Amino acid sequence: GVAPKSLCSACDHPMQELLRHSVDCMDKECQVPQCDRMTYHLEHWTDCEVRSGGGCTTCLRTWAAIRSHARYCQTTPCPVPSCQFLR
Repeated sequence: GVAPKSLCSACDHPMQELLRHSVDCMDKECQVPQCDRMTYHLEHWTDCEVRSGGGCTTCLRTWAAIRSHARYCQTTPCPVPSCQFLR
């Protein structure tokens, strides 16, 4: 499957489409490639006590994807964590 096109203005890149899709996806059996992995990264990023500043590589990767997304996003409100804060 392919991630459905979103209304997000920053989601023209496949990784950004996946990020935007995964934020709202509630399907534990989702067939979108890598949705489960991105969902894991987002959940980890929310709960991690080490965080990117402490050297957590999972958080560093997730933070980079969110920062990239926020740079171009104009969607309000945006469901991507910290997007509006980073703008």
